[in-house]
Amino acid sequence: MAGSSGFSSSSSSFYFVPLLVEKENTTFPRNMKPEDITSFRKALEEQLASLTKVSGDHQKLLDEAHETQDFVGGDRAAELETMEVDASVAESEFLLQKKIQHALERIDSGTYGVCEACGKEIPRARLEAKPSVSLCLTCQEAHEANG
Repeated sequence: MAGSSGFSSSSSSFYFVPLLVEKENTTFPRNMKPEDITSFRKALEEQLASLTKVSGDHQKLLDEAHETQDFVGGDRAAELETMEVDASVAESEFLLQKKIQHALERIDSGTYGVCEACGKEIPRARLEAKPSVSLCLTCQEAHEANG
C-alpha cells in the first residue's frame, strides 16, 4: 500500500487511509524512520523497567501495610486514607504499564505512531511527550469527552 493516494473508495463513500512506508516486514507512518522506532522502543522499555521496579516496591509496601496495620485509635482515618491513595497510585501504575506494553506491541506489529481510532499519523511531538499514546489528540479529546 506504500505510495497510495491516501484515499480509498467503497461504494460511494470515501475514508482516509494513512500513507505507510514499508520497513523490514512492518509498516510505519512516513514520519517514522527505523532509528525513530528504535529510539521510541528504547524509551518505552526503559520507562517500563523503571515503572515495574517502582510499582513492585510500592505494591510490597502496600501489602505490608495491609498485613501489619491494626487501625486503632485516632490515626485510623488517616491510615485508611493513605492506604486508599496508595492503592489508587498502584492501579495507575498498573494501567500505565499496560499502555506501555501495548505501545511495544504496536511497534512489533508495525502500527506504532498511527491513531487507533482514525488511522491518521500521531504527530511526532505527541509521541515524544508521551510515547505510550495510541490516539491522536483529536481522538483522545473525543474519547475523554465521551467518558
